[in-house]
Amino acid sequence: MRCLSYLILFVSAVGLAPAPAAQPLTDPGPVWAGLTDTTAFGARLERHLTAADEALDALHAVDGPRTVANTVILYKTAENQIDLAGNLAGFALNTHPDPGFRAYAQAWAGRIAEQEAALSGDPALYEALAAVDLADAEPGLRYVVERDLERYRRNGIDRSPEVRERVAALRAQIQAVSTQFERNIFDDRDTLRVHADSLTGMPADWLAMYPPDADGLVTIEVTLASAMPLVTFAERQSIREAAFRAQILAGHPANVPVVDSLRALRHELATLLGYPSWAAYAAEPMMAGSPDRIRRFLDEVAEASTEAAERELAELVARRRVEESEAEGLDSPSLFYWLNKVKQESYAFDAQVMRAYLPYDRVRDGLLAAFEQVFELAFRPAPETPVWSPAVEPYEVWEDGALVGRIYLDMHPREGKFGHCGVSELRLGGGAVPEVALVCNVPGGSEGDPGLLQPMDMTIFFHEFGHLVHFLFQGRSPVVGPIEWDFIEAPSQLLEAWAQDPEVLRSFARHYETGEPIPEEMVAAYRRSEGFGRAFFTRATMLSPSVLSLELHEAPPEEDPTAAVEARAEALSLFEYPFPEGLSASFLHLALYSSTYYTYLWSAVIARDLLTGFDRDDLLDPAAGRRYRDVVLAPAGTAPAAVLVERFLGRPFNADAWRAWLEGDEE
Repeated sequence: MRCLSYLILFVSAVGLAPAPAAQPLTDPGPVWAGLTDTTAFGARLERHLTAADEALDALHAVDGPRTVANTVILYKTAENQIDLAGNLAGFALNTHPDPGFRAYAQAWAGRIAEQEAALSGDPALYEALAAVDLADAEPGLRYVVERDLERYRRNGIDRSPEVRERVAALRAQIQAVSTQFERNIFDDRDTLRVHADSLTGMPADWLAMYPPDADGLVTIEVTLASAMPLVTFAERQSIREAAFRAQILAGHPANVPVVDSLRALRHELATLLGYPSWAAYAAEPMMAGSPDRIRRFLDEVAEASTEAAERELAELVARRRVEESEAEGLDSPSLFYWLNKVKQESYAFDAQVMRAYLPYDRVRDGLLAAFEQVFELAFRPAPETPVWSPAVEPYEVWEDGALVGRIYLDMHPREGKFGHCGVSELRLGGGAVPEVALVCNVPGGSEGDPGLLQPMDMTIFFHEFGHLVHFLFQGRSPVVGPIEWDFIEAPSQLLEAWAQDPEVLRSFARHYETGEPIPEEMVAAYRRSEGFGRAFFTRATMLSPSVLSLELHEAPPEEDPTAAVEARAEALSLFEYPFPEGLSASFLHLALYSSTYYTYLWSAVIARDLLTGFDRDDLLDPAAGRRYRDVVLAPAGTAPAAVLVERFLGRPFNADAWRAWLEGDEE
């Protein structure tokens, strides 16, 4: 749900305008204004594409030396207009409540993809950009244009017309197959029909949402919001396994041939352009730079996590054996269940009890208040702002008396909606007020449902908000460039620390019925318990799928390494995966991240190091927040991420803080 290239405006022929904070923003109005039906939606997209064509016509008509003013600005204008159209089409496809509207958006997405391909495969545009003298240009602009030129070369722009045509066709096919892969997962929603007596252990508020029928049967549509409580609290293993299978195996078996198609198409594209594998092609523009460096990094993670993970696993298995004396390991459908048991008994922490202090509205308001302070912003509810669904919560973002952004919280499940959590940029860059939407599937949203979040739900909310503020600040810049994909998760993982901060928690955690503040001993127990399972979860949820994604894309498709790679990924996870056939077919991130899922781990290392730039005793200190937003977030994409991080830390990033966190030496 992310596209990361946008418009340059307010640029003179010799460089950039003043720094982003000093650049006034214009407000074209809310992005969704007027999009009441498919006719209006289509007309809006048509206007964007027409504006792109007009800018390109003007660029091609230039007679004389190529400059920033007569080439770069026009190119970026065209790129921006196509991106605006693509963002809207993709977003409507994933979030609009009307299936007819979604289908209409999907048809448009195909047309826009063709125009994107035409832009990125035009030799005349490449030659025009390459002819611009950037010697006196501002470094950020120069960096962005150099990355544009690199992207052209990675599209085979210097190859024969036949190769370029095949590259364009392959890219279109890859996009279409990736979309199908995702839709197979999102649309595969299973329904459990079980007797109410089998739901022992489930929270009372959860049970209230699923009343039994005359036969005592309960019908549960399995979504992320309903499945997580089931695998965490249901006492019957059969219920945990059924919920796990329905949620985790979504898309299987339909996606088995789709994975094969994706691998084959990606491999053909990479080898056509002279790379040994898709993994090598995808790694080139990353911070890591090569599959060899990624593999060494993953080996380092495996080495760093093994001892602690095995220690944690032994504790989990020992607890399981109290009730299942013959148990030999840990089965993945029951991971959260046994983890919750250990935290209850060994750390005096009960996630089910804490849920009562985390109603959605309070968590939302507390999160917004915390980051208002940290980033010196004001998030003001804007109920009159047009939105795509009545469930969406729009806000205006203000700073120093000026409107500087809009955000949209689309937080609860509904039919046809994107089924996980993510952030979409609706409008960034070009001097316009940026607009970003957070799309999640946490409890709440229906009458009488307080939306009691599990601590993990709360952490996910903070995580995704990290993406949101990243794009908000980046989008205010007059130049918005591409961000290395293995840095993209660092700002979001950084903000997870605020979800565990005692001062932040105490500011909003109140009992949903009594209003009683969260007890101090519960906060202390929560923080202690958060140290348990870090190494195990690192291996199970990050290391294992990182190896899976990398190795699936290193071998040529005719070798079909799927079974061996899935077995290796399962072994690295350290737990028993009862449905190995679903590992890759149900792995949502295989579409967007392809071979580079390692980015979550790489970003986690950077995030823990970035946190050392804040006062751990006062995470709400706005001085550190302003420095971070101005040094790292706002200029993202206009310099290498490693350079921005080094400017913030005063040194190159390292893994020391991450290793300490993994071992539990740092909270």
